[in-house]
Amino acid sequence: MSPQTLDMVKDMVARLVDEFHPWRIYLFGSQARGAAGPQSDVDLMVIVDDLTESPTRMARRAYRALRHRKVPLDILFRASDAFRARAADPSTLENQVEREGILLHG
Repeated sequence: MSPQTLDMVKDMVARLVDEFHPWRIYLFGSQARGAAGPQSDVDLMVIVDDLTESPTRMARRAYRALRHRKVPLDILFRASDAFRARAADPSTLENQVEREGILLHG
């Protein structure tokens, strides 16, 4: 990850923490694996204690809060209890995120 992208990710995480007060935020995908190219997006999984609204609505709020970003972004929301349960199953994205992702907050 380039220093410029790293700075943008840190700023995005700070904004997400202010907006959602998450339990954890993970970076996953090509940026976390060190395989990102110039057009790669930033994949974030935001894990909250409770989903106070649908994950889709929370993602919309997140995109609005991060509207000034300069990199493509994909944000997924999960409730902490569901994340922990699904992370135990090796066939799930949550398992991959927990094993290979980079914990940015929490």
